[in-house]
Amino acid sequence: MKTTSLMFFLLLGLSACSSTDSQSASTPNRDGQDQNTPVESPDDALVGTLWVLESMGEATMPDSTLFPTRLPEIRFQAETSTVQGNSGCNGYSAGYTLDGSSLYFGEPGPSTMMYCGPGENRFREAMEAVDAFVIRNAGQLTLLAGGAPMLSFRAS
Repeated sequence: MKTTSLMFFLLLGLSACSSTDSQSASTPNRDGQDQNTPVESPDDALVGTLWVLESMGEATMPDSTLFPTRLPEIRFQAETSTVQGNSGCNGYSAGYTLDGSSLYFGEPGPSTMMYCGPGENRFREAMEAVDAFVIRNAGQLTLLAGGAPMLSFRAS
């Protein structure tokens, strides 16, 4: 009887240690939302949202010296692997390649040629330097180059 009881508790202990519980510890952000909410694919996190420029390097928007007309906006199109929007006042369109958190933009496509202030060229150059992205707080997209933040957008 003692041997049977000992075996029962030993097996119970081993089964508890090897449990494959599918739940993981949740880490809430400062808003109380779960930061570990899985995303079906990287495209899901980017596509379907209009992203409006919030900062470019050290410059916080709105900065009328850089963008006197309006702020740059981008929208990712998964079906065509393109990003479209504006770079200040001229249209902006480029192909993109996404692999996990790596993100690369191709050469921008044809655009109107209005002068829109000094920010537009800086915006386009920053877009070409991007090699990764991160989405924080379900509403902020940061584009990175070599790990450094280049452009930050807010969901609109």
